Amino acid sequence: MIIINNPHNPTGKILTEADFEILEKILAKHPEVILLSDEVYEYITFEQQHISAHTRKKLQNRSVVVSSFGKSFHITGWKVGYLVAPDYLMKEIKKVHQFLVFSVNSLAQVAISEYLDLVAVEELGKFYQEKTRLFQKITQKQ
Repeated sequence: MIIINNPHNPTGKILTEADFEILEKILAKHPEVILLSDEVYEYITFEQQHISAHTRKKLQNRSVVVSSFGKSFHITGWKVGYLVAPDYLMKEIKKVHQFLVFSVNSLAQVAISEYLDLVAVEELGKFYQEKTRLFQKITQKQ
């Protein structure tokens, strides 16, 4: 397994098209290797667009993408995350899931489920950029 963090925490580095092309070449040489892509900060990007591993044709069938409603919706204390993976990998992940994670309360699950119908996730980057500008403005005054 190769594990990547994109966007990277704490540096903020975002993998580019060229980075993914190199990663795809490496993985082509090792067909038994699976990619685990931690993308919990996917919506907290500004100048450069985030590229997800699951959007890459050569990686789709061998990638597990980890994401987080907590990070995306600014509710980190709720501890609600999710995975995107092909069926054959998800089948195996589900076998051990119940033994590896603590339970997420049902109220948080229902609230997020209903919120997904209301929020435009493609606008989340703008939300975080506005917060960044506000903090920059405040710190410049001090």
